Amino acid sequence: MNLFFFTAWGVGLGATLFRQARQQREHAAERGGALQPSTSQEAEERRRQRRARFIWRAFGIGVALALVATALDSLLQERYVFPIELVVNLSIFPSLTVPFGANLSRRPGDPRPSLRELRLHTRTFMILIAYLALIFGLANGWCRHGWASLGHHQQYLIATHLAKGFGDSLR
Repeated sequence: MNLFFFTAWGVGLGATLFRQARQQREHAAERGGALQPSTSQEAEERRRQRRARFIWRAFGIGVALALVATALDSLLQERYVFPIELVVNLSIFPSLTVPFGANLSRRPGDPRPSLRELRLHTRTFMILIAYLALIFGLANGWCRHGWASLGHHQQYLIATHLAKGFGDSLR
């Protein structure tokens, strides 16, 4: 239940922040602050900023999809402690959505991005390291409890099967 609450809260917060940022850009455009870039360096910088925005949004969408997929998986399989699904989903979904974000950021006529133009800032490394720490922390904590939970669930299934078998033989 908390997983749905936090996912909905994050989506609502993101939509609010996105709406506020759009309104700020519109106000800046009305004041004349959003003029066309005068040099090619400014145009290139805006292109990089646009690409970064799309990539980070795609990364956030991937994380949200991972949370939703894990929640649906745990609901459909009727498990409340899942061993590794969240860790796998948090690894796979963002890595699948980031290339889509990079491709969606390109406008017609933009040059193809190359690895030579790749700029990784300290903030980007800090975010990625924190994300990896989150994934490894979840893996370390939940695997232990998740596998124990699965073992107890197997014991429950075996016990109910044996009880059903003994109940049938007594009749």
